[in-house]
Amino acid sequence: MGDTVDIEKMQALMNSYEPCVSLMATKHAIYRFASDTSMEIQNNSYAPILDMYKVITDFGGKIHALGISDYTGIDGSIFIHDKNDFDVVIPEHTSPVRDNFTLAHELGHFFLHSTAGEKNKLWAARKGNDRLEWEANWFAAGFLAPEQQLKYLKNNQDFTVKTISSFFGLSNEASAYRKETYDELGF
Repeated sequence: MGDTVDIEKMQALMNSYEPCVSLMATKHAIYRFASDTSMEIQNNSYAPILDMYKVITDFGGKIHALGISDYTGIDGSIFIHDKNDFDVVIPEHTSPVRDNFTLAHELGHFFLHSTAGEKNKLWAARKGNDRLEWEANWFAAGFLAPEQQLKYLKNNQDFTVKTISSFFGLSNEASAYRKETYDELGF
């Protein structure tokens, strides 16, 4: 886990940066983009379970931990300063599986809503249930369980929630959702 978060600094950034804005892209387009991006990062490997800490730092991000006593509504947040400079805040009391999804979600904001840092001085806080958060969730699901790897799994193993969870290191809930969207989108 990263260093502890400077609450005052993050709150100041929320006041001086612009909030991210939804792309209004389709679920299918976001899943496809996330899957392709993940496979490119993995050099088209079929060995899943990305090290999200490494992915974040490879793109110039820094990860900060937020303790329970520090909770201010900015856990699971991203602050995009420049192309290869952003901060991600995650709670220190969550599981590694949850952290992976949160980190992939925040990376979704980075890729989708800031165009990988091209648009900067932006922030997004993971709260609520609006279109912006849906898009970041779709990205996270597609990034952590790319369609190419799901297809491989479906053709070579039992295509169950348990298998998906084990193969990708996802929670059962995330695995059930990813299986459902994979089937729904016709990949």
